[in-house]
Amino acid sequence: MRSSKLGKHRLVVVVRTRSGTLVLDNLTRQIKPWARAPYRWVRIRMPNNPQLWTTIADVGE
Repeated sequence: MRSSKLGKHRLVVVVRTRSGTLVLDNLTRQIKPWARAPYRWVRIRMPNNPQLWTTIADVGE
């Protein structure tokens, strides 16, 4: 993913913890819960097999 901010590359990581699923973004210092992250999720790697990706359905589907 490429950001328009000064041509920097963006990396977004989703981490599952005992406290919930968190989202880390290298272009912000804030760590947000999955449900509050301001992104439109399209695909995510499968946690049990990082070589596979899965589509994420839109909310309401």
